[in-house]
Amino acid sequence: MQRGLAKSLHLHHQNCEAPCHLSHESQEELRWWKDFTSTRNGLDIQNPAERNPDLTIHCDASDLGWGVSSHEMEISGRWTNEEKTTSINVRELKTILFALKLHAEKFREKNIQIFTDNITALKYSTKAGGTASPLLQELAIEIQDVINSYNLTVTYSHIPEILNVKADTLSRIKASNPLYEATMPKKWFQVINQKMGPLKIDGFAARHNTKLKTFWSYRADPEARAVDAFRQVWPKKVEGSGIGHPMVADPILVSDTITNETSIATVDIQDKKELDSSHLALISNKWTSDGISKRTQEFFLKANRYNTHRAYNGIWKKFSHWCQKQMPVQNPEEYNVSNVLGFLMEHNRLSAQTLNGYRSAIASVYSQLHPNQSSLASQPEITRFFKAKKDTEVRIPTVDKLETWGINILILYIRKELSPSNILTLGQLQLKVILLMCINTMWRPRSDVGRIQWRDVQFTHTDGVPNSVWLHICQPKETNTKKVDTKPTTSVQASTVGKWIQTAMEKAGVDRRYKAHSLRSATNTKAVMLGASINQVKDHANWSRNSNTFEKFYYRPPRRHLRSTRIQQSIFSNAENSTTLEDESAPTRIELGTTSNTKVGEEESENVVCTRPWKTKRGSES
Repeated sequence: MQRGLAKSLHLHHQNCEAPCHLSHESQEELRWWKDFTSTRNGLDIQNPAERNPDLTIHCDASDLGWGVSSHEMEISGRWTNEEKTTSINVRELKTILFALKLHAEKFREKNIQIFTDNITALKYSTKAGGTASPLLQELAIEIQDVINSYNLTVTYSHIPEILNVKADTLSRIKASNPLYEATMPKKWFQVINQKMGPLKIDGFAARHNTKLKTFWSYRADPEARAVDAFRQVWPKKVEGSGIGHPMVADPILVSDTITNETSIATVDIQDKKELDSSHLALISNKWTSDGISKRTQEFFLKANRYNTHRAYNGIWKKFSHWCQKQMPVQNPEEYNVSNVLGFLMEHNRLSAQTLNGYRSAIASVYSQLHPNQSSLASQPEITRFFKAKKDTEVRIPTVDKLETWGINILILYIRKELSPSNILTLGQLQLKVILLMCINTMWRPRSDVGRIQWRDVQFTHTDGVPNSVWLHICQPKETNTKKVDTKPTTSVQASTVGKWIQTAMEKAGVDRRYKAHSLRSATNTKAVMLGASINQVKDHANWSRNSNTFEKFYYRPPRRHLRSTRIQQSIFSNAENSTTLEDESAPTRIELGTTSNTKVGEEESENVVCTRPWKTKRGSES
């Protein structure tokens, strides 16, 4: 109707008094509103009164597949090759459609609440459409058709991704390639279809590998005609059918007449174990048993960032699988230092830093399940393991780990390619601001600068003119519950900021071995080389003075080998005479952190360095 109005105004030179003729499609829309808004569950003019849902569903999508979780079923599926090319918003919205299809028959005329962690899918499903994407619009209309067909009342809510544990795990379960998901090459199927077809039903298939539009699936599938081919009626022989029942003596063909079996939603035993062993699920269950509310749990989870939770989830799953492979099978939830030590030993080939991350992930669960037990890090066996690992680990650092690059390279690039500011495009100006912020603040490019929001920036003004700016490092609000709002702007991901910085560094001529995070090392090192004290740099870059992180990982002055060469040359430069140690003098070493020398020799020393041995020999003869 809006498009028709715009067209009419254009034809009548914006005369609002001129008649506007409605198109056939507009008239059909008006008839639909007239016939169904009062008798069907379409979009209500007013929001319906809130009531407790009869069913709560959690949905999530990933690059691998989709997952739907409710008290009725926990089911997952994989994407087709075509669906893998679509955006994550399309896949998230399609997962909501699958969830409704799987539950609609049993919950006809009921109230359903759906949780998703995707804001775009939430907006399109709530408003039953949008204008930004035709593909999302089609899915939203299809969702509304399902709702209308089964007279459902559906409400949509947002859930933070780190709390959407079960659906997220389901969407990421990798296929174990069971027999019922095996498929035949397309050429073979075409030959069979020509000789025995036309075939009408794929008896053992899933939506991602079916060869026909109509198929029976092994377990619940949103597009399957029925579930479990062995539960269906197999006729003796029907012309134009598919492949016969493998358990019938006389092979027959599958007819198009089927029994619409109610979907039986199941999760494989292995999948169920994977859900139950989730790092966050265990912690959440413990908190719930302790009487901690969901709202408080959400707040507790903010103690760690999303990426930390995600990494810990993966490590805990690996530890759980290791425990299940042992003979006898071990319980990963039991506080058992021997199990942890055995797990670390099996992965002993990994670096000490990686293994310490493994220990931290396991300890994060043990600290909640067994609060009265001492920490893993304080256990003597764990302490000895990491000490031995550190002493036996030989890591030859690469050049980029020994010394950083000169920050002047990037500064010259900014002056040459990103100046003056008044001629830059918005994207170039944005990049320039990001680079200058990284250089001036010495903050982490992704974790700190990449997450700055408008609330973290405060300008000070003099006579209405800004003359300085305050930047605040804040914990990102990535775990906060979001409301469905139409936002005028959106923030870029921290990883995107890192890619921008990496690209700018490469264009400036920085070696590709150095990543975006090395910009922090380059700025800190430059400041110390120009005379700033280490404590001043720590204060400016938001480091603790009690930590040695800067000295250990970030202070990497360039051309270290040249300084070492000069020191070596200075040692030998004045060796004009024979350099010897006096008899009965003891060799010494300088200990780190002390100003005294320590005796280490036990025997009397002899001449050690003699630059002109022939003179020494002559002297002894004389």
